[in-house]
Amino acid sequence: MIKRMLSIGLLLLVGCSDAPSLDSAQAIEALRQLNARLSGERVDAGQPWPFTQEYLKQRHDIYNAIARSQLTPNQAQTLDYLVTEERFVRRYQPWPLAAKITDHSAFFQDSQAQQGLAKWLSFVEQTLEQAQDSKIYLNVVEVAHIQAQLGQFKKQSSEPQLNTAIARLEAYLSRYIPRNQLGLAQLPNGAQWYQAKINYYSGQVRSPIQWYTDIQGKQRDVQGFGVQPLPEMDRSELMPDLDWRQNYGDLRGWAKGLQLNPSQRYMALIWMEVDLGVHAQMWSEQFVYTALANKGIDAGVATRILMRVLTHPGQSFIYADLVSEP
Repeated sequence: MIKRMLSIGLLLLVGCSDAPSLDSAQAIEALRQLNARLSGERVDAGQPWPFTQEYLKQRHDIYNAIARSQLTPNQAQTLDYLVTEERFVRRYQPWPLAAKITDHSAFFQDSQAQQGLAKWLSFVEQTLEQAQDSKIYLNVVEVAHIQAQLGQFKKQSSEPQLNTAIARLEAYLSRYIPRNQLGLAQLPNGAQWYQAKINYYSGQVRSPIQWYTDIQGKQRDVQGFGVQPLPEMDRSELMPDLDWRQNYGDLRGWAKGLQLNPSQRYMALIWMEVDLGVHAQMWSEQFVYTALANKGIDAGVATRILMRVLTHPGQSFIYADLVSEP
């Protein structure tokens, strides 16, 4: 009930003020409530479903209501990045790999919630169909992700309307032809979208080919040390930020505080190389596995790197400043 009242209060604050009025804590709470379905959190039934017109409008209004003077420099950069992303094709891909739709057990005990999910699944189908008119297609991993989620829904659903919607979307996806490459560059304006991502995460403006050339050279300096896992992230150490995909934590600020040994720098460079290879150079899945095997990376680690790159394009560049250390 308290969360519900807080959510209503924030929405009224967003809707009734002409001047930006949300401080960083209020902005994060408003975005957390709006994006709760994407994060798999429990949510009030009145919250809009991801990437519907109502959702997009509320998100845009929240961005506009944030008082930049109340943000840290990193939060202001994140806001600029999120606003920039509004221009790209994500609205036609309403089920991101990072999403954890209905990722809590109580959801399927609520008939009204299941009916809401049924309507959203119909929206997903309609959106994917409309996207094809603009030559926007999911990749094979994104399709498989949705199919796996539908399989989980089917096991838990007790609502006929939801069962019908699941079956319809499964049938649609069985006929769906994904795009033939994994990376963003194959999408309309995808190269610009990826450039915006690496600019944001790195804090630098350099083209993918400039980054790739530099990374190749730096790998030669450290490859003799072998590879070690990168430091584990403690979410409690992260400063608050605005992006649900980063769990509302400042990954860039966290990474700047790290000290990597040569073997960890090599791993960071490999992650960045795969990121660029997939999203800017059209590497195939098989090419990724072959390239990583040649560096002594086993298939299990290669899969984790590839899935991280596909789920969070450009995020490897949080290590951009560290990889140049002696």
